[in-house]
Amino acid sequence: MKRSTVLLLITVLLFAGLVSGFYIFSTRFLQDEAARADLTAENAVGESPALPEVSFSPAPSAVPSAAPDTEITPVPFPEQTPEPNNSSIVRAEYKRYLTELLENSTYPDGTVCELAGEESMDANLFAVADVDNDGCDELIIQITTTYTAAQLESVWECKIIDGAPTLQKEADFYPLVTWYDNGLALVGWSHGNGKEPEGFWPYNIYCYNSSDDLYDQLGEVFSDNIYGDCYLVRLGEEWMSYDTPAFENWYDSFMGGASELEVNYHRITSENIETLFS
Repeated sequence: MKRSTVLLLITVLLFAGLVSGFYIFSTRFLQDEAARADLTAENAVGESPALPEVSFSPAPSAVPSAAPDTEITPVPFPEQTPEPNNSSIVRAEYKRYLTELLENSTYPDGTVCELAGEESMDANLFAVADVDNDGCDELIIQITTTYTAAQLESVWECKIIDGAPTLQKEADFYPLVTWYDNGLALVGWSHGNGKEPEGFWPYNIYCYNSSDDLYDQLGEVFSDNIYGDCYLVRLGEEWMSYDTPAFENWYDSFMGGASELEVNYHRITSENIETLFS
């Protein structure tokens, strides 16, 4: 075979190989581009390729389920019930309150107790008694060595709630208080009207409210004897007037047989505080 013929044959074979390779490459390229176009179109409408489904078994519950007909009743949280306040903690608090009052002239809540002139704290009084009939002792502080408008008899109670002492101020009265065993307190006025019958002094009526742990004012009683003995009574918004026999009947009925409490007061001195709370 001639050399020229061999060269021609080799050239033809090489050209055929190139054409075949180009065809295969272009075919695969066009297929890949078509696949990319399809994927882009699917993402454009918010659709994602489907994922294989995987099932999960729920974890076992820590609380067993109830039987079909079983009623579940929730357990209530325990209420904050005050402990008996004749404990050593409460007595220590009352001692601390009185010591602060004697040494620094401050009430249990930190407010200032103002005395008149050179008056001293030890001329005033205190008592520890259950005057509101709630079963717990209150601390009563009576301040009279000051101006009339500032004189008062205050009632404080310390209760132990969740192991901690909690202070409650129940009342501020003018220091002319008569306590009764049914929670009533009759509090004399600081000034009268000068028309009272002999042996009578006007007063306000208070009653202990156990829901709020406070004393509520119910009314007042006073008198005008210009036209003979006449007692005026206000209970809430209602006014009543009585002559002496009718007033005595009303009073007996209103008090309901309550007995006056005997409250022992002591001068506010370091000796009395130490003796009572030792």
